[in-house]
Amino acid sequence: MSRGGARGITHGWRASLIAALVTLTSESAAAQTAASCAGSALDANSAPRWTAPLDRTVSLHARDISLREALDRVAVAARIRLSYVAEFLPLDKSVCAAYRDTPAGSALSALLRGTGVERVVIGTEQVVLAPTRKIGRPDSSGSTSRAPAMLDRVVVTGSATEASARGLPIALEVLGGRRIGEHATTSISESLNGAVPGLWVWEQSPTSLVTRYGSVRGASSFGLTYPKVYVDGIQVANPLLLTQLTPESVERVEIIRGPQGAALYGADAISGVVNIVTRHDGTDSGSPEVTLRSGLGLSGSSFVGRPALMQDHAFVARTGTDLQAADLSVTVGTLGAVTPGSYSREINAIGGLRFVWPSLSVSGTARFLRHAASEGTSPLLQQALPPRSDSMPRGLSLDGPALQSVTQYTVGGRATFTPDERWTHSVLVGVDGYRLSDVTLDGTPIPSAVDSALRAARGGADRVSVRASSVYQMPRSAAVATTLTFAAEHSILRDESTVDVPQAPGNTGRGFVSGVADVAFLSNSGIVAQVNSAIYDRLYLTGGLRVERNDGFSNAMRVATLPMLGASFVHDEGAVTVKFRAAFGKGIRPARTPTRNIAWYGVGHSRISADLAPEEQTGIEEGVDLFLGRAVALHLTRFDQLASGLIQQVPVTTDYPDNGGGMQPQLSYALQNVGEITNRGWEAEGAVSTGALSLGATLSLVDSRVRRLANGYTGDLTPGARVLDVPATTIGANATWRVPGWSATLGLSRASDWVGYDRIALADAFSRANGSLQGFVGPQLRGYWHSYDGATHLRASGSREVRPGVFFTVIGDNLLDAQRGEPDNLTIVPGRTVTAGVRLSF
Repeated sequence: MSRGGARGITHGWRASLIAALVTLTSESAAAQTAASCAGSALDANSAPRWTAPLDRTVSLHARDISLREALDRVAVAARIRLSYVAEFLPLDKSVCAAYRDTPAGSALSALLRGTGVERVVIGTEQVVLAPTRKIGRPDSSGSTSRAPAMLDRVVVTGSATEASARGLPIALEVLGGRRIGEHATTSISESLNGAVPGLWVWEQSPTSLVTRYGSVRGASSFGLTYPKVYVDGIQVANPLLLTQLTPESVERVEIIRGPQGAALYGADAISGVVNIVTRHDGTDSGSPEVTLRSGLGLSGSSFVGRPALMQDHAFVARTGTDLQAADLSVTVGTLGAVTPGSYSREINAIGGLRFVWPSLSVSGTARFLRHAASEGTSPLLQQALPPRSDSMPRGLSLDGPALQSVTQYTVGGRATFTPDERWTHSVLVGVDGYRLSDVTLDGTPIPSAVDSALRAARGGADRVSVRASSVYQMPRSAAVATTLTFAAEHSILRDESTVDVPQAPGNTGRGFVSGVADVAFLSNSGIVAQVNSAIYDRLYLTGGLRVERNDGFSNAMRVATLPMLGASFVHDEGAVTVKFRAAFGKGIRPARTPTRNIAWYGVGHSRISADLAPEEQTGIEEGVDLFLGRAVALHLTRFDQLASGLIQQVPVTTDYPDNGGGMQPQLSYALQNVGEITNRGWEAEGAVSTGALSLGATLSLVDSRVRRLANGYTGDLTPGARVLDVPATTIGANATWRVPGWSATLGLSRASDWVGYDRIALADAFSRANGSLQGFVGPQLRGYWHSYDGATHLRASGSREVRPGVFFTVIGDNLLDAQRGEPDNLTIVPGRTVTAGVRLSF
C-alpha cells in the first residue's frame, strides 16, 4: 500500500453580487465560527485515558495545514509509526492542530473526526488507521473527503505556503495524481485538455519537443501563450519544454488561469500558473516497495506503410515512513515512424526525499529528462513543394530526417519551520535548466509556434531561484481571523542561444552563418505582501501586492507593481455548500524572457528593440461553486481580461548579402507590439460521483479579439479580428468506473472554431514566388487565413487485477483516428493507438 464571447457580466450583476455578499455576511454567524482550532485545542485535563503508545503526550501548534502534515507531526512528537491507506482519508483537507501536553490518542481523535477510521494499536510503536464503516468515493482531486473538504483542501499555488483553498477568490483547479494515473495520461495535453476549463494544449506528435498552448483564457502573447510552470515550487527555465508527466510521481497539479496569480508569482505569470507537486511519501510498513510497469502498443498512421511500435516502461521505488521517506521513478518511452523517418526516444527520472520533525519539515526534488527525436520528412510538404534547388527561397527547404534532442534537469528543496501557532517560515532553493540541439524546422515561410519554440530552445539556460516567506497568524477574535504573508524572491538566469548572423559578402553559402552563441544573464527580484481575512469563517477578503525588478524590461523602467484583490463568500447548509467569488489581478511579461530571447528565428538580446513594451494583462473573474454532499460539484466562472502590448513576430523584407557580393531581399521577422486585445468568456465544470461511477464535464467559451492596433504595427491583424490559433469552444467529458479488481475510464476532448494560417497554401505560394515577397508581408497575409473546425479526441483505458499486486492494462488513444487538422493543416499526430501492458507491485 502506498499514499497516494459575449461582453462581460454587467455592472448591475456585479453590484447585485456585492450586495448579496454584504447581506449574507450580516446574518448571524456565531455558530459558523468553525472550531477549526478551538475544537482541536485539547489538553491533558480533558482527555480520556489511553493505553500505550497512545498515552504519549504531544504539543503541537499549527494552523491551516493538511491532514497529512498534521498526522505526520503527531507521529513524530509521539514517536509512533502511523499506517494507513491514502484512499481512506482526505489527506489534503485543511485542519488546525493546537495541542498542549495532549495524549496522542486524543489528538488523533480530533484530527480523524468524521473520516470513518479508527486507531488500531499493533505492537509497541505502530498504529494502524483502519476503516470502521463504508467511506466516500474519492473526489475529483483523487482524495476522499466530506463535502466541506472539497473547499478545505490545502494547496500551495494560491499562497506562499500551504493554506486552505476554502477562502481563495480565484478559480484554482487541482488534478490529483490518482486521476492522472487512472486515465493513463502522460503528456501535458492528455492530462489537461477537457479536465481544466479555459485551458487548451494542442495535440502534438511525441516527436515534438515542446508543449504548445492554444489558449489560457484566450491569448497572452501571439504564438507563445503559456503559463508560468513550477515543479515543487521551482520555476522551470523554459515552460514550453515541459511536455510530459509521470503519473507515478505526481501527487497533484495545481492550475491558476488568468493574471490573478502574478501578485504572488511575478512577471511571466501573465496568463496563469501551473505547479506540479510531486510525491514525497513512504510506505505503510516502512519497507521498500517496488512497482514495475511495462506496455507495448501500435500507433496507426496514414503516411507510412505499417503501424509504429510504441513502448512505455516504468520503475518506481519507495521506502521509509511518512516521516523519513525516499522515492525514485524512472520511465522510458519510444515511438517508431509515424511519418517517414520519424521516431522518438525518451527517459525521465524523478526522485525525492522528505523528513518531518515536530516543527520542521524538509523535502528535496531532483528531475532529469532526456528526449531525442526526429521529425522526419513531412509528406504534406513533399506534395506541396517542388524538389530542392539553389533557387528555393531562404527558409524554405525539404531537409531529410535529423536528430533533435533536449536534456532537462531540476534540483532543489524546501524547508518549512513552524516555531509556534503564529508563525510559519519557508525557504526554497532550486535550479532548473535545459540543453537543446540540432532542431529541425518544417521550412514554411510563416513558422508555427512549434518552430518558434524550438528555435527558442537552441542552446540552453539555467535558472537559480531562492524564495523565502513568512506567514503570521494574528490573534483571532470570535469574528475575524487574519493572516499576513511576507515573501521575497530572487532568481538569476544564464541564457545561451544560438543565432544566425549575416555572412560577409563574397563568402560561399546562403548568406548566413549559424552557430554564433549569444550569452546573457537576466535577474529578477520581487517582494510580496499579502493579507487574508476570514470573517465568521464565511466572508474571505484577500489583498496583495508584488513589487518586482526585472532585467527583462527593455526600457529604462525595470520595476513593476502587480496587485491582486479578491473576495469570496462561503455558506454551508447541511450537505450543501455554495461559494461566491470575485478577483482582480494584473500580470506582466517582459519583452525579454528566457523563451522569447531567441524564440523567433534566433532573435537574440541585441535584436529586441529598446522601445518594445512589455506585455500586460489585467482583468476580473467572477464565479460560483456549488457542492451537494460528496456527490455533485458545479463551478461557473466568467472572466473579462484586457491584454495590451502583446508581441507578434511580423514578417518583413530585409536585404541580406548574397554570394556575389550584392544584396538580395529575404523574408525576415520583426518583433512588434500589436496593441490591445480582449479575452472574455465563460467556464463551466461539473462532477458527479455515485457509487462506482464518477462523471465529469467541462465547457469553455472564449472570445479573443483585437481591440486596437499600436502605432507602427505592420502585420496582418486588424481591429475586431479574432486572435489567431485561439479556439472559441473547448469541451471535455470523462467517466471513471471502479469496483474491486476492475477499473475503466473514458475521456473525450474537443477544441473547435479557430482561425489560423493555411500553412500548406503558404508553402506552395512561397515556392512559386520567384523572388517576389510582397504577398507574404502585411495585410496580404490575410489571404492565407483559414477557419478550422477542430477534431474530437477519444481516449479509453481499463485495468484488471488478475492476482494481488498484478494488473493487466489496456489503453486506447485517439480512438477516432484524427491525425490532421489541429492546430493547422500541416501538423500530423499519431493515429489510433492501442497499448497493452502489465503492472506489478511488490
